[in-house]
Amino acid sequence: MKDPEPKVREKAAESLGSFRRESKASLSPLLAVLSDNDVAVRRAVVLALGSVGKGNQEVEEALRKLTDDPDPLIKLNAVIAVANMGKADDSVIPVLIDALASKEQPTATAAVNALGVIGQERPEQVLPGITDTLKKKEPAAAANAVKVLMRMKSKAEPALALISEAYDVVAPADRLKVIDALVTVDQDGKYAVPVLGKALNESELRDRKEALIGLMRYRSKPDLIMDSLVKGMNDSAREIQILAMNMLKGLGKQAAGSLPKVIAMTESPNVDLRVLAMSAAVSIGPESPETLKALERGLADGNVRVKQTTLSLLRRVGLVKPREVAPILEKALESEQNEQIKQSERAVLESLNRPQAPAPSASAAPQDRPMRNQY
Repeated sequence: MKDPEPKVREKAAESLGSFRRESKASLSPLLAVLSDNDVAVRRAVVLALGSVGKGNQEVEEALRKLTDDPDPLIKLNAVIAVANMGKADDSVIPVLIDALASKEQPTATAAVNALGVIGQERPEQVLPGITDTLKKKEPAAAANAVKVLMRMKSKAEPALALISEAYDVVAPADRLKVIDALVTVDQDGKYAVPVLGKALNESELRDRKEALIGLMRYRSKPDLIMDSLVKGMNDSAREIQILAMNMLKGLGKQAAGSLPKVIAMTESPNVDLRVLAMSAAVSIGPESPETLKALERGLADGNVRVKQTTLSLLRRVGLVKPREVAPILEKALESEQNEQIKQSERAVLESLNRPQAPAPSASAAPQDRPMRNQY
């Protein structure tokens, strides 16, 4: 804080304002430069004191005096700082709302924090101003308004339609904030899922991945997310394909509508995808003829790992459909050249002929070891 360069002192003040756990240690150096010669430093100090000075009478009195400062931004920052200390009345809320459009990001961020706290306690006082801000469709202000609503959680539900519209308003870099807010606030997925589906078209891999992760919140409603998961499975990026297919696999028979697409992936040129697709097919449609045909192809695959995985899956399906699985193994034994694979095929075939306790379904049997990207 004693550096001769104003910019260094300004950044130091911002940093001290983030050390809330060491707030007492931050107060003295901040108060010492509250009358700094550089206006930018004083502006930063005011916001920092509002962040770490809660409960300190000296800080509160100093900030209240600055609410009449001739510098407009210091005056605004002082009002925001006092609000962040929990001393805001209803008359301050419009000032905080206006600050969401500030070109000074520290000021806007401090306003977001203050409104988020107030909005949890008094949502009826904050929501009208936030919704008005979103209706103006100004990108930066809309992004900040969305951050406030995310902090309000379920109390922001009346603004869900406007949050979803904000996805097309904010800058691309802020779209993930909209997704975060929707997933946090929208319990039913009515507004979130369409936006998450839209995000799967984004060019950035990170955005598409976050969209799929967001969809996981609504896995209890498979009909709502099925189309988006299938879209993800057909993504150009293998990471997205694997994540989407793992989600479908986790849904089991509830994902029956996706089985044709999953079966198609069992013929992928990529070994990882073929293996995962066959495992997913057994989880989704263990008794489907199409699944059995895919497993039959798996035993004829040129990759040993694919064959080994297929044998494990056939053992599982054989618990409930031994008559259908046995001919597949017998046919494979006629042409298999790998002695180790032949021994495994014989072992599975023999296990089908031994008396076993009835199993309710193949999908209820122990699952394969999950892949690294499984959610």
